[in-house]
Amino acid sequence: MEGEVLLEQEKTKESNYLKIYTLGDFRVEYQGNCLANVRKNSNKLWELFKYLLTNRNKRLPPEKIVDTLWPEQDYADPKTAVHSLVYRLRKLLDINGSINGKNDNNAVNNSHINLDYSQEGYLFRLNQHSWLDVDEFITLSIKATKLCYSNPETAKQLYREALSLYKGAYLPEYYHKYWPMPARYYYRRIYMKTLTEYLAMLRDESNFSEVSKVCEQALLIEPFLEEEQLHLYFMESLVQEGKLGEALSYYEYINTMYKQEFESSLPTKLQNFYKEIKNGNGSEYIKGEAQNNYFDLKGLKVKKGVQIKNTNESQGGFYCNKDFFIKLYKLEKLRSERTEKPPVLVDLTVVEIENDNDLSSIEKYSAKIEEVLVTNLRKGDAICRWSDKRFLVLLSNTKAENAYNFIKRIQTEFNCECYEYNVSLVGIPLTKLPE
Repeated sequence: MEGEVLLEQEKTKESNYLKIYTLGDFRVEYQGNCLANVRKNSNKLWELFKYLLTNRNKRLPPEKIVDTLWPEQDYADPKTAVHSLVYRLRKLLDINGSINGKNDNNAVNNSHINLDYSQEGYLFRLNQHSWLDVDEFITLSIKATKLCYSNPETAKQLYREALSLYKGAYLPEYYHKYWPMPARYYYRRIYMKTLTEYLAMLRDESNFSEVSKVCEQALLIEPFLEEEQLHLYFMESLVQEGKLGEALSYYEYINTMYKQEFESSLPTKLQNFYKEIKNGNGSEYIKGEAQNNYFDLKGLKVKKGVQIKNTNESQGGFYCNKDFFIKLYKLEKLRSERTEKPPVLVDLTVVEIENDNDLSSIEKYSAKIEEVLVTNLRKGDAICRWSDKRFLVLLSNTKAENAYNFIKRIQTEFNCECYEYNVSLVGIPLTKLPE
């Protein structure tokens, strides 16, 4: 009975927290309600709130606030303008009179936020009944690091909890604004440190399937990570699972990404590791702060059904299996949110002029279309055999209108090469993956 009472008290205490989420998606919640949606035309107030939150515990002059947030606007009296906005923000955030500890409910102390003006500046502070995701994220990360040697199982659990809070960049809706950048880069560094420490622990246990899953999730959250160690961990886990074809395909993908996004070549260690995979012999080690061991590529065998195609570096597109193609497409979709260049997807289907379901013929012209595609695509374009007679192509760094030119070129090449099979090639652009 006593335990039930304590549990109920804990739930009541939890429900009275003001919860603020900033990683990947901005939300302010109180007792299950999202405060960010309670009033229309409040974008300016929430932008002020996010700026004060980012600079919490710092005293900010009104002039600095308006110059930073709205430099294009000319305020004759910045102090009055900010004072008016702060007044409206207080009203917007007022939860049962809980701003600055003014609470009409004497039973529970619901103080959430302090927002004071003194010494010619505004000071924003979170009180004891406020919860902020980035603060919790950092706390869990620090605890995990301290326990990684003395209590590894607890450390791994804390790492997982910390990583689960990082759902994306800090305040991504302001990606192109300057003022959130220092905080965004700081939290991203903490994320990468937490991630690589956790991956190192999994790798030391030879838990490569979990390494692969964690890396995939990280890449979906932060598709632009210029982090050599993460890519090495991912490629190594694929190799250790016997997925050599996927490891090679992933290398081609990040090689293109580095050139397009960072205008640079891949780090030397990644290039050397790629050569080791292609050669299928020799050994290469992955050095890092958290580990100093190695694995040998000698004797690694490709699992049944896994093929390594396009190992000639002079060729253009790269071939990958269906599962990995889907992963690449998801990464491209996420990249497009920042680059505003949606991925260009093309469906190519072989149609028989004469109804011939002879499997040997199907395999012959399927092999020919693979050859035509690989040799006619650019580096970074991905190819997948979706079904017996259907192929999908993911075109990188191109415009949607160019898809028709690509289809026409491939059709011409294919028809010349495969005229003897009495087949033709039908191509259409797609806006999403087939069901």
